[in-house]
Amino acid sequence: MATTIAEVRLIDLRRVQADAWTLLDEAERVRAARFRHPEDARRWIAARAALRTELGAALEVPAASLVFRYSARGKPALAGASAGRIAFNLSHSAEWVAIAMVRAMGDGEPPPVGVDIEAIRPLDELAELVERCFAPEEREAWCALDEALRLAAFYRTWARKEACVKALGVGIGAPLHAVDVRDPAWPRVRLTEALTGHEHAWSLRDFDAAPGIVGALAVPKADVLLQVHDLSRAGGESEGDRAA
Repeated sequence: MATTIAEVRLIDLRRVQADAWTLLDEAERVRAARFRHPEDARRWIAARAALRTELGAALEVPAASLVFRYSARGKPALAGASAGRIAFNLSHSAEWVAIAMVRAMGDGEPPPVGVDIEAIRPLDELAELVERCFAPEEREAWCALDEALRLAAFYRTWARKEACVKALGVGIGAPLHAVDVRDPAWPRVRLTEALTGHEHAWSLRDFDAAPGIVGALAVPKADVLLQVHDLSRAGGESEGDRAA
């Protein structure tokens, strides 16, 4: 049986080409124009152009030719001639974007994938978020940590949770307390009845997008090989392949 490979490509948005706008379709340009702050618009345009560039390179088609469709909850997927060939997801934080891709194997469709990156920054409402969004066992483990470790641990857990719900395509507002991701080395993610009613065999891995920016990749399938490539480095240096 062929191994499923999930790639995460890390891109510094400041390095995205200046003509990124030309890669976007009309709907993307309309959305970009809605941003009130120019810096937010710049980052969104750069992230979208990077997504098109990476997908186009993987599929060996022009980036500007890609067509997208969206689920009822807003999760994008490829449409048209490229439909079903690659599952993807992206997340951006500060000046970084993470693009996750899983290719179809044989005649089947690729499993869904979710990725999330988070810049570690102080949060006044940290304890309240833990109480509201962590599973009971996660709260217990987090409270047992030394206080100096809690902020980074919160963001690690948050990124894992977001990656899982993004893979499921359940969108913003998903019950994060229903996802128990305490141990990413354990190849199962417990999803309570609020989401699926049972445990799934998942592949879940942490990575660092940049200093101070943590990330996680989630695929609802066991035995997935994760490859992380930092494309801001010469030659797209990989931090190594890790089997989930």
